[in-house]
Amino acid sequence: MAGLASFKEMKRETQYLVNKKKVYVFWDIENVRPKKNSNALSFVGNVRNRFVGDLFEAGFIVVCDVRKEPKELVDQLNELQVQVQHVSGDKKNTSDEVLRQEMRRFVDMTTEPGRIVLISGDSDFSADLHSFRYRKGFEIILIHNSQAKPALIQCANKSVPFENIASGIKEQNAKEDGAKAKEKDIQKTQNQLKCKQGHKMLSHKPDKSGWYCDSSSVKGGCKRGLAGNSNSANIPYHVCKQCSYFLCDKCANNKVTSKKTEILNKLTELVIKCKKGHKLVSRKSNNSGWFCDGSCEPGGCKRALTLGGNSSSKFSYYRCEPCDYDLCDLCFEHRKSKSTTRSEPNSKEKNNTKEKNNTKEKNNTKEKNNTKEKNN
Repeated sequence: MAGLASFKEMKRETQYLVNKKKVYVFWDIENVRPKKNSNALSFVGNVRNRFVGDLFEAGFIVVCDVRKEPKELVDQLNELQVQVQHVSGDKKNTSDEVLRQEMRRFVDMTTEPGRIVLISGDSDFSADLHSFRYRKGFEIILIHNSQAKPALIQCANKSVPFENIASGIKEQNAKEDGAKAKEKDIQKTQNQLKCKQGHKMLSHKPDKSGWYCDSSSVKGGCKRGLAGNSNSANIPYHVCKQCSYFLCDKCANNKVTSKKTEILNKLTELVIKCKKGHKLVSRKSNNSGWFCDGSCEPGGCKRALTLGGNSSSKFSYYRCEPCDYDLCDLCFEHRKSKSTTRSEPNSKEKNNTKEKNNTKEKNNTKEKNNTKEKNN
């Protein structure tokens, strides 16, 4: 019975590992090379801690010409259970080709999408990474050098510079980030929050003054339920001392966000209309054969979706049904940004006003001189 119980326990453990998300690390060490006298132990440990963690490590492979690498580095990698695969360096890009084959094998053999960690800055991997991410659903982590091109970096879900991992630099502490974010939120609410009379409201730390939230007397009530008899001693708040108007932290943040949404809605209402004033409704990409009516207007279509031109089936758009008027997503966003930016006088207009002022001054001086000469 004891043997059967241990067998079942082992079976459960193996099943648990199988169900975990698989992670495979591929290191193009010829492209992203550690510095001389650097310890591979810390780098490999940082990669495993950050990107493998509690997940299932399906493999960690380095492909290189072992004869050209330092013996100490190869020995360290072997001790760290990293698979070092030897490839002759006589031919160009042989190690890249082997890495690509290993990545494809991992993708084909896994039943569910896993995580691929590629340590390289070589843009030759762009096509494979794009396919793994967008067609196969794999998560791509790229650890790249400073020479990596944007086309390669954009193929990854997350990209991290190699130096950050090698030197052990991690993302900032979550607690510090949370504290900074809270301070920023307080400053924003201080700048934007006003009472009913239009006075600025100031943030205040928790105290035992017996205050209560004035939004409790308004429709919807207080977000914390702080009415007249409730205990508010441990909750931060905002106050207008002139009106003795109080808002708890949640109601204050809610008021600021609701104002923002109102402003955004007003701005979008101005933009999403056709020439006749009808609202444009968003549509998903389809094969209806639509083309962007922005192509018939000054500036043209931002995606060049003309009648009988580029295919529009891949792009979302905005449509007015009564007018049969369509705008692609980029043209819509362009008009939206145009309406939101404040109109400033152009440099030409400024120059014209300066010229007009100068001519006026010259004319005035001439008239004054003429009058003086006549008087004399």
